[in-house]
Amino acid sequence: MRTKILLLTILIGIISINKLNAQQCGTPQTTNYPESERTVTNSSYNDSFEPICFNVYFHIVRESNGSGGFNSSLLNEVTEKLNDAFNPHLLYVNNLGFDYINNSTYYNIDDTGNNNSEFNALVQINNRPDAINIYIVNNAVSYAGRANGILSQALVIESSWVNTQVVSHEVGHCLDLWHTFQGTAANTSGCAEAINSSNCTTCGDYVCDTPADANTGNSGGYTPDMDNIMSYYYLFNHFSDGQIVRSRNAFASSSLLQQVIGTTCLVPEISGSETICNNSATTYVLSNGGNSVTWNVSSNLTIQSQNSNSITVKPTSTSTNWTGFVEALLPTQTIRKNIWIGKPLITVELEPMGTNYVTVHMVGLNNTNINDQSITSTTWQKISSSGGCYASFGGSGFEGLGHGNCNSWSVYAKITATNLCGTTTIYRTITPPAPDPCDDYYRISNTSKNTYEVMRIIDPCARTSGNQKLTSLSIKDKTLIQAFDLYGNSMIETNQKNININNLKNGLYIIRASINDKILTSKIIKQ
Repeated sequence: MRTKILLLTILIGIISINKLNAQQCGTPQTTNYPESERTVTNSSYNDSFEPICFNVYFHIVRESNGSGGFNSSLLNEVTEKLNDAFNPHLLYVNNLGFDYINNSTYYNIDDTGNNNSEFNALVQINNRPDAINIYIVNNAVSYAGRANGILSQALVIESSWVNTQVVSHEVGHCLDLWHTFQGTAANTSGCAEAINSSNCTTCGDYVCDTPADANTGNSGGYTPDMDNIMSYYYLFNHFSDGQIVRSRNAFASSSLLQQVIGTTCLVPEISGSETICNNSATTYVLSNGGNSVTWNVSSNLTIQSQNSNSITVKPTSTSTNWTGFVEALLPTQTIRKNIWIGKPLITVELEPMGTNYVTVHMVGLNNTNINDQSITSTTWQKISSSGGCYASFGGSGFEGLGHGNCNSWSVYAKITATNLCGTTTIYRTITPPAPDPCDDYYRISNTSKNTYEVMRIIDPCARTSGNQKLTSLSIKDKTLIQAFDLYGNSMIETNQKNININNLKNGLYIIRASINDKILTSKIIKQ
């Protein structure tokens, strides 16, 4: 008897998988948002570290008398299935609830061939514009599930498949994802992706980290990702990073999808200080993480205590100045909190801006990121100067500026950066670059009130002044002219040979011109 039950279970599984492969996905091979029209309008959605919450709403279709229909008590499990697929990529699904549609016409979808009348009518019933609408029917003759186009906010799925990752497959279509075999497999639209993925941005599924797929498995030179949710190799279980980048771009560029963005998802988050000082223990708290939590920390931190909701850590050394992290490993994702340990670790880089100007950039020492060090204040102070023509030195934030009225000057400077753990001080000698006396040089000339033009002096080493010629730049010169305020903020930028500062407030500005491989700067005062 046990053997018969086992064989029956296997047979049912084979029948179910064969049904999926036979009916598969009925999503039409068209897009509601052509590639040529994709422009980013909200770039925050493109940040791979920024969570996106999106809403779903379920519609359970029953017979007209209210009988039948999917068990509504299982909808939270369906939402968990969706979150299992999307959470590893910081996409979170919020279940807004469900309703019943009591109409025997749509209890079983009988559309075949090019007839989509029942599908088209159903996805209009009670459709909520603030959610991906999931219509659960008893049976569909032609498919296990179908989205209302590539990038849409409605889909229909059979009740027998809704509590599987087939629902994530169809939601993936709503979020602008094609089949991994699109254009490559027989009877699909679009152009075939080359096996070596050389045309992956323009053919196939337009995603480069999903291998070319002919929907024939590992054959004919193809080695597809047979676990990818947008494939037909059921059981599938994950999206690729590139697919999520595409979906994030869809959220950024589609007003339709921006309507389904939610604010009430339970997004796991680690809260706590961005900085740990070397002599202190710090506690970090995990919210919305559940009970199955494993903690991990960087090697320069030691765990003092931990539970499913929090962790307390301390630096392993009292002299650490470096990045660290704490991680919460959850069943479907890893949440990381990056931390700076100790005082700032800084140096400076000099950028020549002409024959008597130099920009000084504060950067992190030893490839650390200056923005990760939780710096709260900086100072730029002249200790001494030489050359007799020094004009000024100073700065704000992570950038300073030194300049003089001639080519031979230097400044010995004290530069500090402060965070919660203390102040780091460095001393540097700042000098302008040595000019090439026989190279072409440039001048920013005041041509009219508040208008400046870049000019070139040809042959500066000529023996007679008559061979020197003042000319404006030719159209072939690659030019970028910018006006900066004293805080280093770019106020104007143009690729023309002149710049007009008429719209700027009165004050001191720096004009910086990049001409081919040369850089020219000039201090100007608008009055």
